[in-house]
Amino acid sequence: MLAVGIIYSIETSKWESTMVIQPKNHDPTRLCIYVNYHGLNNLTFIDPFPTMFANKRINEVARHECYSFTGGF
Repeated sequence: MLAVGIIYSIETSKWESTMVIQPKNHDPTRLCIYVNYHGLNNLTFIDPFPTMFANKRINEVARHECYSFTGGF
């Protein structure tokens, strides 16, 4: 992909995450990739109003006659 120009090399980036590739413990022929997202998490915006999990939302609306998807109530 590098040779045909689909991807390209960069020196440094604030979005860069450290990757560690290791063989799996139970099967050394397979690889496991670990990515350190601590730096990226420090740069991202925290949503003060996160979306609720679907099962929690369904449990809340199960006892009601109607539900407004636009307002969330």
